[in-house]
Amino acid sequence: MPKKKKAGRPAAAKPQKRRIDRRILTVRITAVVLALLIAGSALSVLFFGQG
Repeated sequence: MPKKKKAGRPAAAKPQKRRIDRRILTVRITAVVLALLIAGSALSVLFFGQG
């Protein structure tokens, strides 16, 4: 029974976390895409420079 009460409190805070998670996920996805593009361009420049 005490576990159900503890689980009920976070459940009420979950919807708020979901909104924050969505924003964080979008920011992380954009950051990852930008990082991949920058890394890809840097690697291509390095390979072309060496080749």
